[in-house]
Amino acid sequence: MNERPKRLVLWLLALTVFLLLAYHDRPVSCPGEQSAFLPEKSAGQGGVTIRIEGDCIKPGIYHFKNEVSLGTVINMTVPFLRSIFGDSSAFNRKLSSGDVVMIQVSEIEHAEIIRDGVPIAEKMLLGIPLDPNVLTADEWENLPRIGPSLAKRIVADRQYNGDFLAVRDLERVPGIGAATVKQLEGYFVQETNRRNH
Repeated sequence: MNERPKRLVLWLLALTVFLLLAYHDRPVSCPGEQSAFLPEKSAGQGGVTIRIEGDCIKPGIYHFKNEVSLGTVINMTVPFLRSIFGDSSAFNRKLSSGDVVMIQVSEIEHAEIIRDGVPIAEKMLLGIPLDPNVLTADEWENLPRIGPSLAKRIVADRQYNGDFLAVRDLERVPGIGAATVKQLEGYFVQETNRRNH
């Protein structure tokens, strides 16, 4: 066999393998639905970062540029669930950064969707802003310069004096000064709304 036809056959074989692999890794999408991508930048720069787990096409961490509903995530990961649940009002619920959507399909006629949150360490790694009004003492300890006793004082102050309206409000806790607040600022939402408990 001549050298030129050998090269052509090898080139066509390599192209075929490449196209098969590229098609295999291509995610299934539904017309009219948003697309997701892995976060290249901090999630704090806008959009919604969630984790999808369980019985779905592509489990993993996704960042949506705009707000996203549970229905969009279902259509993107397990489209056949729409036929099981119909037009459930739960599908219209908006997801927030740090949410985990667990999809468990036990039978073709039965599926369960569980919504939870990612641990604080994962939120910090993904750049998802934290809310100082919902962190537990154990979660506060994951942050720099916060030890067990200071974490307990923060939670006690929040329970006694009410929610922190901004990260700067942490300075009202004995043991936290401007330098500590400056170091913590990057982990939190810039302003929080006072919650009614």
